[in-house]
Amino acid sequence: MSAAHLSRLEEITDLSMILQGGSNDFTEWLAKDENIRTLTDLLSEAAGLKFSAEKIKSKAENFSVIITASDAETNRKIMIRTAFENTDDSGLGKLITSAAINNADLIIWIVRNADDEHRAAI
Repeated sequence: MSAAHLSRLEEITDLSMILQGGSNDFTEWLAKDENIRTLTDLLSEAAGLKFSAEKIKSKAENFSVIITASDAETNRKIMIRTAFENTDDSGLGKLITSAAINNADLIIWIVRNADDEHRAAI
């Protein structure tokens, strides 16, 4: 993975300029020690939960890299996946399958744009 080092916060409209590997590189970048705390803090605030990141892993079944976490108060299992750009039917299927494989109680799908149909399915 080759990711640029950012020295100050700025909006990036085209992540492919920084992360050539798509969703897997993006998820690996999010899961780095220097980023995971910020990610879990932001998600905790947005979801009203207290997240504790556990690990990043990749399943052999051709699914993208995922981050697993838990709610520190209820111990519910949380699965975080990324879709580098927009949601699609294949991504939705992989999201649901990954959630089943990982026994997730809560799914967080980080995407640029979510289709209304995919949002309704979740």
